[in-house]
Amino acid sequence: MLNLPNLVTFIRILSVPFVVYFLYEPTKEKCFYGAIIFLFAALTDWVDGYMARQMKEVTNLGKFLDPLADKLLVTSALILLLYHQWVPVWAVLVIMIREIIVMGLRDIAAVQGAIVPASFMGKIKTFLQMLSIFFLLLHYRYHIGKPYYMILDFHSIGYDLLIIAVIATAWSGIDYIIKLRRFIIS
Repeated sequence: MLNLPNLVTFIRILSVPFVVYFLYEPTKEKCFYGAIIFLFAALTDWVDGYMARQMKEVTNLGKFLDPLADKLLVTSALILLLYHQWVPVWAVLVIMIREIIVMGLRDIAAVQGAIVPASFMGKIKTFLQMLSIFFLLLHYRYHIGKPYYMILDFHSIGYDLLIIAVIATAWSGIDYIIKLRRFIIS
């Protein structure tokens, strides 16, 4: 049960308090460190799945922990972004409501003996959410080149990506509802 891919997933879960610590009082430096930790944790999402498939160590625990770790990481970051008023409430609500509905559907399916792995659309949704959150966590403007050839406004980039992520989130939620409706009806 506790194989190497699952341990990588645990690392993602353990990174959440560090992201929260650095972003609670968001100076430019702390935001940078928090965003880097978030990026590292987000990359472990790809690493653990890749390792599990390559090592042929896909487990039910991994199928459960992987989306849970994603939700803990994304939700904690979204709550911080909301706390600092860097994202709109409606966007966070769409994401969180979708997660609650899908987790509920997965629980219903699990009671009936089915473990529901992440769908392709769910993986796209997670990628877009994590990418947008990474840029939103950087938040500040950064000057590139001397003497400031370009200014990157990471908050604006993250906000635009968040809108795309919200659309993908809603689409993915609808996709899960359609695919899992048989568990609701029975």
